[in-house]
Amino acid sequence: MIFLFDLDGTIVDSAQGIINGLLYAFNKSGDEIPEKGDLKKFIGPPFMDTFTKEFGFSKDKSKYLIELFREYYFEEGQLESEPYEGMKELLEIVSSKYKLAVATSKPEVQAVEILKNHGLDEYFHFIGGATLDNSRIKKHDVIEYVLDNLDVNSRENTFMIGDRYPDIVGASMSGLRSIGVLWGYGTFEELQFHKADYIEESVDGLKDRILSF
Repeated sequence: MIFLFDLDGTIVDSAQGIINGLLYAFNKSGDEIPEKGDLKKFIGPPFMDTFTKEFGFSKDKSKYLIELFREYYFEEGQLESEPYEGMKELLEIVSSKYKLAVATSKPEVQAVEILKNHGLDEYFHFIGGATLDNSRIKKHDVIEYVLDNLDVNSRENTFMIGDRYPDIVGASMSGLRSIGVLWGYGTFEELQFHKADYIEESVDGLKDRILSF
């Protein structure tokens, strides 16, 4: 069995750093700054999709905002995160039984740094994420990249775990089963609508679910 974990909203609560980075980008660009509560719902999907589809910006403007966001995030934002309560214990237990990896739409270099900062990188066989040039940002593409690096033979025994719809949709596109989690930034309705195979309310519930396979 192999379990792929999303990062933001699944392993770590990174809302503070991401929201601060977005506020920095909007402030520096001179655009109207959205309410913090509105920004939180955009955590998860690639920023290129959020800026073009949700805010209606052009691709060039979106790239500029992403560059501004990264100015803040590389210096401060990636330090503004904390593992969810019980997550370290979950990873310690399940990594002794199954192969674990990370599949995140966050740039891979940032994901690796965040997990190292929290002492969680040792539990994963591979940490895969997006590229800084946006050539790999969709969750499906990240999942395929991670599967290639893990040399996965049987996808029916591989799960994607995440809190938002790209995790569930990406898993389905790659022929994986999915486990949605409710302590992140998505909702039960979102995960149910996109047909998550399982939905867990707590870290302990996820641990029990994984160990039941």
